[in-house]
Order: sequence, then C-alpha cells, then structure tokens
Amino acid sequence: MEKFSNILGQTDAVSFLQGIIKSEKYSNAMIFVGPPGVGKGKAAEAFAFAASCINGTGCARCAACKANAYGEGFEEIDIVRLAEEEKNQVKGLRRILGSHSTARQVPRFVVCIKNTDRMNESMQAAMLKSIEEPPPKVTYVLISSNTYNLASTIRSRSVMVRFRPLPHEKIVRILEKEGLCRGGKMTKKQQEIVSFAEGSVSRASQLLEQFDDPAKMEKDFFQLAYQRGKNVRNIVQQQLELLVPVMAKKHPEWSKPLVDLDSAINSNANISLAFGSFKQAIQL
Repeated sequence: MEKFSNILGQTDAVSFLQGIIKSEKYSNAMIFVGPPGVGKGKAAEAFAFAASCINGTGCARCAACKANAYGEGFEEIDIVRLAEEEKNQVKGLRRILGSHSTARQVPRFVVCIKNTDRMNESMQAAMLKSIEEPPPKVTYVLISSNTYNLASTIRSRSVMVRFRPLPHEKIVRILEKEGLCRGGKMTKKQQEIVSFAEGSVSRASQLLEQFDDPAKMEKDFFQLAYQRGKNVRNIVQQQLELLVPVMAKKHPEWSKPLVDLDSAINSNANISLAFGSFKQAIQL
C-alpha cells in the first residue's frame, strides 16, 4: 500500500492531493501530468488508498483499507497493456469503465489510467463519457507524460496536478534508499550517469542497470548502428529512447541530427544508413 510519505520531491502535488482528501471535494477526473519516473504512479496509488480509507489516510487498519487488499477502492488500467491484450481497444476500455458502476463499501473508488496520452480519439470519447457521467463515488485519475494528445474536452473537465522533474540529489537519495546502488552509496561515476536522467527515477534506474561508466554510454550509442539479430529494430528503438536524451545533453549541437535519426529509424529506415547520415550531419 503506497503512502504519500514515500513520494519524494513532489511537495506541492502531494500537499494539493492531501487537501482534496481532507476537504472531500473530489472532482470526477484528475490529470497527473509530468515526465516519466517522477512519482505520478505512486502518487495516484497513495491518493487512491487515502481517498478510499475511512480515516482519509490510508491507515491500513480500517475496514475499507482491509477491503482494498481485494481491490475495493482502487483499480489501475494501463492503456499500453490494454492495446496489447484487446483486439478492439475501444470496446475493451468501455467494458472496463462500465465495470465501475458497481456500488462499493468505501468512501471513494479511484480508477488510475496510465499512459492516457496513448489513447486514440475513440478511446478518448469513451473516457469523456465516463468523466461526464461517472458512477457515484468514483474519481478517474488520468496519468500522462504530456497533455498535448488529450482532447480539450477532457482537459477542461479535469483537475490538473503537475509533477516536476526531480532534482539530481533527490534521485540519488531515492535510488540509495531503494537499495539500487552497490554498498548503498553512489559512486561518482554513478552520480554522473544519474545526471543524464532528466529528473526521472525510472530513467536513472535504467541507465544504472546498463552502464557503470559514463564514457561507455556514447560508445554503446554508436554501436547501435551494427546491431544484428531478431527484433533488432525494437532493440535499437528502445535504446535510442534511453540514449538520445543523454547524447543531446552531452552534445547540444547534435540535437537536430538526433531527432532526425530517431525519426528515421521509427519510420523503418535502414539502421546503418540512418546512422551514416547522422554521422555526416555531425561531421564525424
């Protein structure tokens, strides 16, 4: 059961959410927006457990909190996973949203929907209908890295809660607290790697899993041009998603060629040729 006290570096967002719970002035929908890996998902879970708690704290002792162990006050939907599992994504989303009309013995039921910026127009229309006509005591929390792809009608009917990129020292503290550093303390090289994480704990964790030396990051980036084997394009795309921001920070003058490279590979261009064009653009 997630607690607000576990969410570091998001004081304003946490205080705002606690104020809503204290006043019991819930809206039909809320949008948690901010970069990946800054605590939006944890905050949504903490909000759900506190809102569905009889004491408004997520005490883990009251009848509602105990019922939460069986999903009485909180449900999570991942749009990406839904797209993978459902042939008809709109029908699947409508079916899940329709299931929340069942009465529950908790003060509030919170539906957290991840990756809402990936919803197509038809899915957004289904979401809007649920927001406009929600079942009693239900609040929808839409979690998104940005709101550009969300319809203005959804944005206008939702309360926006903004989550900021985390400061470097906060990320270091979180990762050390979670035991993701050998010996419990980060080395100078590890801290340098974290500095490329763009304020994201998840990105920092991914970088630390793959690299133990900042110098190796650039070498591995260029080695992507020579990747071979099954699912090579998926592998290269995933690595570019992780490493392009790193290269852009190390070499700001590469920003446009990096965008062009990423766009070319996502458009099924030949990987070796795309990297060749990139090297020409940066005069390597």
